[in-house]
Amino acid sequence: MKTFRIFCIGMLIIGMSAQAQKIYVRGGLGISVSTSANYAYEHTSTSGTNIVAVKKQGLGTGLPFVIAAGYKINDHFGVELGIDYFYGFRINYSDNTYSYTNDSKYNGQMLSLVPAFVMTLPLDKFKPYARLGLKLGVLNSVIYDKHEVMFPDKSTTSIDSETKSKDYGGIAIGAQAAVGTDFIISDLIFLFGEIQVDGISFAPKHGKYTKYIINGEDKLSSMNEKEKEWDYVKEVDFNKTIPNDEPDKVNKVNHRFGNVGLVIGVKINL
Repeated sequence: MKTFRIFCIGMLIIGMSAQAQKIYVRGGLGISVSTSANYAYEHTSTSGTNIVAVKKQGLGTGLPFVIAAGYKINDHFGVELGIDYFYGFRINYSDNTYSYTNDSKYNGQMLSLVPAFVMTLPLDKFKPYARLGLKLGVLNSVIYDKHEVMFPDKSTTSIDSETKSKDYGGIAIGAQAAVGTDFIISDLIFLFGEIQVDGISFAPKHGKYTKYIINGEDKLSSMNEKEKEWDYVKEVDFNKTIPNDEPDKVNKVNHRFGNVGLVIGVKINL
């Protein structure tokens, strides 16, 4: 009887160990370039110069950070749940005319859940793989910093404003695909490198000012809710009066975060 118990305990330990070998975690970081850029127009109008320049700008250029846990069904197939954080590089643009100057910058951020299916080709030292998954942006935002100076006419004082605003709210739905390879260091530790492609856009539900300074005076605390907050809606009825204690209504916008990037990191078998 005692021998049978020892045998059962031993088989249980072996089974738990074998199961654990099917589970892994990985973490990495990289750099990405936007694949769905917008066009911005910069106007420069000074003495003898009147130029409108076109700049290509994309929110998808930045730094992706990845943490994921996976389960290997067998040597060739597995499933994975990832948590991705993307920090976009700042985009700058400006206008400079006789009556107005504007220096602005903005960038996007996104925290996503990525459930995915993984296909692996086990070789000797390398394990090439492909991954295809759903990308769900759960915490998304676009931050705007703007500095404007207006000159109504030569006889009046200029109006200098510094504002900061934020688009936020809503769930973004897209897809992520990657191809890469694991490089075997030991039975427990791998290095990985992959080309990762994200196809996703973000339609915010809300926006608000977080900074509003006019000629050096903070105006944010004295602004009503309609002046400092807004909701994005499909249709705006301009004949409808919105109370001052409710957010303003503006038409929906769509921020495109699509990109392609290189991600490297470490994978650990548990």
